[in-house]
Amino acid sequence: MTTLVAHTWWMTARRLKVLVKQPAFIVIMLIQPAIWLFLFGTCSARSSRSPASAAATTWTTSSRASSR
Repeated sequence: MTTLVAHTWWMTARRLKVLVKQPAFIVIMLIQPAIWLFLFGTCSARSSRSPASAAATTWTTSSRASSR
């Protein structure tokens, strides 16, 4: 178990040293999630307003009411 922790720490430290030498990657890694959220958030907001999703919401709501 100690060997596993030592090797994991060694690999992590090695990758962090490489990452610190290239600060552009740090910036990209911080900005990329925001870009994905913007793109897919806009996409999901548009799809939730479509007629198909309204029909699906009505169907699931009415099916729950009829099962009671």
